[in-house]
Amino acid sequence: MEKLKTIVLITFGTLILLFLIILISFKTMRLSSVIDFLPTPTPVGGYSVNSRIPVNTPVSSLQKTLIYQTTEDEVKKRSDILSSDQIDQNTVRYEVRSVNPLAPDEIITNNGKVVFERTSTFTSDPGGLPKFSTFKSEFGEPDEIVYGNQNWDETIDSLIYFSKGFVLIGRQQTDEIFEILRFAPTTREDFFNKYGNYVKTLPPSDAP
Repeated sequence: MEKLKTIVLITFGTLILLFLIILISFKTMRLSSVIDFLPTPTPVGGYSVNSRIPVNTPVSSLQKTLIYQTTEDEVKKRSDILSSDQIDQNTVRYEVRSVNPLAPDEIITNNGKVVFERTSTFTSDPGGLPKFSTFKSEFGEPDEIVYGNQNWDETIDSLIYFSKGFVLIGRQQTDEIFEILRFAPTTREDFFNKYGNYVKTLPPSDAP
């Protein structure tokens, strides 16, 4: 009789253990399924953004905003705003006083949030202009280089980091950066659709 009771208890304990294992496995599978089907966050404005890449890569001490964090109301309150231009119903471009009086900085807002900033890097600081070599050391090689810039001249190149959300514009021969563009990390197609005019190369020469 005692032997039978022992067998029953062992069998009952085994069944409870199996039930717990099945229950834990089921919950783990459900959690995994939920995670797999969670959508990648897409910020306001329709940008395709890899959620693992920070939107606000710190690239310059001169930058005035945080992409998708600084609000349009905060921009409007700045004392260095020179002018504003309504691009469409939801988008406004602001010209902002920069360290270079001949080249104002630029901020673009969409649906009440900053989505783009162009920053002049000209400065009177002893350290001088930021260097391409410094950025390459920290962030690696760019995703693409556009040689020549219609807003500057044929010696100015644009080093584009689509996946990190910034562009370096300057003269590679002297390792000097003159402008930095910041935006949400995005695809090549999306960047050129929205901001391609900032890095457009020079037209072909008509000279024979």
